[in-house]
Amino acid sequence: MIPFYSLVPVFGISISEQPKIYFNHRNTLISLLSNTLTELATKRTVTVTVTAASGTNGTKLTFAGIEIEVATASAPQAGDQFIIKPVEGVIDGLSVVMTDPTGIAAAGQAGAGQADNSNIKNIIALQDKKLIDGTSTYSKAYTSVVSDIAAKANQAKVDVKAQSVITDSYYQKQQSIAGVNLDEEYLEMTRMQEFYMSNAKVVQVANSLFETLMRIF
Repeated sequence: MIPFYSLVPVFGISISEQPKIYFNHRNTLISLLSNTLTELATKRTVTVTVTAASGTNGTKLTFAGIEIEVATASAPQAGDQFIIKPVEGVIDGLSVVMTDPTGIAAAGQAGAGQADNSNIKNIIALQDKKLIDGTSTYSKAYTSVVSDIAAKANQAKVDVKAQSVITDSYYQKQQSIAGVNLDEEYLEMTRMQEFYMSNAKVVQVANSLFETLMRIF
């Protein structure tokens, strides 16, 4: 069985029906864990039912077919926040449980015969059902995700290009303020090189004169 949810250790969870995912930055929890959740996509408010769990009143939340039991070391306080990550670690739990194709349960019920492939038909029909949050099919949800990623990638390219133009502009301004002229710097280096060579020649002549005087005396 593929796990639907991977929660932080503080939660115990049970699923009574097909769960949905809710996320909104406005979601908060008060001290008795009695609250509502706002669905980001449709702004639809979902009532959270608070019941007793593990002998402590007000520590179990029920919404959208999900039951979450909070097991904290101390009593919940106003402003406490709990992060639920519904799909974290799901891929790590995926594995192939069947290697023999003949083991696929294509029939809708036992003893229906080899011609019964109603189970396969039901699986194929899932592509047209709105199973993603009850509003989208798998293909539409996938298309939406791909389109969103493509739009963000394109926007990132535009932002990079714009920032490159700004960076080049600031670099040109910095260079103009610094007043560095490569041609002038090259001429100055050439002039200093000539001075060095001239001084080297003077030192060479002085050494020759010194050696001559030493031989004379």
